[in-house]
Amino acid sequence: VTILEKSKRRCMDQFRRPLFLLLAGILLPVILSCSGGGGSGQPAAAAISVTLVDGPAPDYQEINLNLQKLEIHASGNAGESGWITLSEPRKVVDLLKLTQGIVETLASGKTLDPGRYQQLRLVLGETGNTLKLGNGNTVPLEVPSAQRTGIKMPLSFEVKPGTTADIWIDFDGAHSIQVKAGGGPNRYTLRPVVRAYDKVATGSVSGTFTGPSGPLSGAVVMAQTVDGNGNVSVLRSTTTTANGAYALGLLPLGTTLYVVTQPVIGTASYAPQASSALV
Repeated sequence: VTILEKSKRRCMDQFRRPLFLLLAGILLPVILSCSGGGGSGQPAAAAISVTLVDGPAPDYQEINLNLQKLEIHASGNAGESGWITLSEPRKVVDLLKLTQGIVETLASGKTLDPGRYQQLRLVLGETGNTLKLGNGNTVPLEVPSAQRTGIKMPLSFEVKPGTTADIWIDFDGAHSIQVKAGGGPNRYTLRPVVRAYDKVATGSVSGTFTGPSGPLSGAVVMAQTVDGNGNVSVLRSTTTTANGAYALGLLPLGTTLYVVTQPVIGTASYAPQASSALV
């Protein structure tokens, strides 16, 4: 009791003495009673951080998207009003730079009401969306009006008071480009393949890929699932490092998947390889 009373008198002195640091866990109720709004009875705010990543796309050198706004909604009905703006990047981002650990932070510690949220929406600009092809030419990337109003990503997760949700968006650029060939130059249209994940509910697979002469670098490695009808879905992809190592993260827990590669490195082509089923 004596320690608590002394610490309470020191509360307005911002707790600068070492004794408080040692007793911080014990004296938490005293700290809250001295902080602004601590006695209001209001629940602690929640927060969210959102990070954008991509995988390799061998057919293109750049996939540039004009990111305008990131929004979140508590309802699963996309037509309802009530979208909450998390950030407004208003800049062009090359998706193909967001590999091998490089990320684009779209929101960092943005406060919002605690509760369950059902979807994210990424709004693109009308201009500034381009592709740099394998031959070095830069061409327009057409974005349909429905995509400019928001690329919607279903994702059900709960943000509890006093915590920060860590959400990651995987924009699969390699499978998001539709090529239309006609009488003139090819036209390229964005058909987004994009998923959002609550990172706390994901897992990862890592390993090393080797060929007859040792580790293979620069090989595209994918995590794939196969449904009951034999349809294949690519969950994540990456390229191997100089020593043949790879790591595939943001994989949904409880999913049976296969690690697959059919590497073409320089002029050398290797036979396709696949792991056994992994859970």
